[in-house]
Amino acid sequence: MRLIVSIADDQAEAVIASAQSALQTGADLVELRLDQAAPDQVDALVTAATELPRGRWIATLRSEEEGGRCTRSANDRRAILLRAAVSGAGYIDVERRDAAAPFWHDGELGDAGLIVSQHCLEGIPVNPAGILRQLRELRGNVHGAAKLAWACRDIAENLTALDLMRGVPGERIVIAMGEKGVISRVLARKCGAFGTFCAPDDGPATAAGQVTVGAMLEDLGWVGQTANTQLFGVIGSPIAHSMSPAIFNAQFRKAAANAVYLPLRVDSERELRGFLEGCRSRPWLNARGFSVTVPHKHAALGVAGQLADPLTRRIGAANTLDFMEDGIAAYNTDYAGALGAIAAGMGVAEDALTGMRVTVLGAGGVARAVVAGLTEKGAKVTIYNRSAPRASALSSDFNCQTGDWDDRQRHNGELLINCTSLGMQPAVEETPMSPEGLRRDLAVFDTVYNPRETRLLRLARAAGCRTIDGVAMFVQQAAAQYLLWMSRVPDTELFERIVSDRLGSARRTGGQGE
Repeated sequence: MRLIVSIADDQAEAVIASAQSALQTGADLVELRLDQAAPDQVDALVTAATELPRGRWIATLRSEEEGGRCTRSANDRRAILLRAAVSGAGYIDVERRDAAAPFWHDGELGDAGLIVSQHCLEGIPVNPAGILRQLRELRGNVHGAAKLAWACRDIAENLTALDLMRGVPGERIVIAMGEKGVISRVLARKCGAFGTFCAPDDGPATAAGQVTVGAMLEDLGWVGQTANTQLFGVIGSPIAHSMSPAIFNAQFRKAAANAVYLPLRVDSERELRGFLEGCRSRPWLNARGFSVTVPHKHAALGVAGQLADPLTRRIGAANTLDFMEDGIAAYNTDYAGALGAIAAGMGVAEDALTGMRVTVLGAGGVARAVVAGLTEKGAKVTIYNRSAPRASALSSDFNCQTGDWDDRQRHNGELLINCTSLGMQPAVEETPMSPEGLRRDLAVFDTVYNPRETRLLRLARAAGCRTIDGVAMFVQQAAAQYLLWMSRVPDTELFERIVSDRLGSARRTGGQGE
């Protein structure tokens, strides 16, 4: 099983330096993207590649039709790749259209192998298994692999890619490209593929969705993967900002658990249901559970049906899915996480919330969990939300008040809680409350944890408010998820340390005016 780092740069010297670094890091092979080099650097790059260990590099001239920059004629492509083959390349990548024509003669490849590839930029092709078999046939008796990649539009296409890696005979590489295709890249080892492609730690990715080689080796358990590796992840949109993969994968490593936790971009309820059904229909995948974030917490509850626990049904949103023999169970761990963060941040016991006036911004999944906890403790809650009907529905469920979103600056709360996604990465300059609504005697809690200090919290600190960031809530709800899935208590100090390091801030929650 080969971990292949794909490297591109205008200058030959930079490509070779990056390739040497990748091999030292632990890559099995490096792909030299000759099509990305400046035209006057291609020959120099092939010559310089002789400095690399023989057989440890792949020469690729990706055409514009398949997502690269090569505009050379077929004869030019042939000459360059055959020169690379006899210069020490372990493999040359030949696209399907070139391999279908006479491309090489016996003995011309030397010891080099052949990767016959097809990249479908418009999406998953019809009959991908048939295409893989054709690519294998075009390779003939030369050792190497068939490679099929497509632009991934739906996360369930990863499952098709994994099926192909498991089921089509011969050496094969199958990649669902793009942010939604991370599963196909990371679990290639689990499925016995020829290899997978990743990005260098010190340079740009050559295709959308590539994970860095450092992340593959250190964070995602590439080396320890087996056919029994368990799949976990966080489902949401957007999702690239999530810290959950970092903390769960670190905990899995510490516990020597054969498991990976991945960021899973899902854009619609239809896509969510299709993906979960696909996971359940493949017992070999060993999908165990998923965290769920915006905008899918309501839909996640509907997926579970009667397997949702009573508290989660009352809240009306789930942030945790647990795969059981008879279905998918749903839970909400935001509830306890929020109450714990508020109490710690304000320096009070949770019972002190009784009678407290609390302003809640938002009426989505996080808001429902927060409001459920606050009203159970006897707080006097007023909800402000852009959608007045949604705010009214939430207030009716938990017997609290509502206010008009445009009047939120005139709230009378002692505690203000942001339960919207405003201010979350990447839209870090957004805020749900202007300075006019931030009084000095106010405590402000932002459930957003990335960035740790949101614009709302910066404004609140400038106004002299006590501020509470979302890290404590995030850590506590994540610990509850791990306990549900693994029946073990995780190291919450590890969680806190990783989040703080990743966010670049050691400031604790609860600081006032700092």
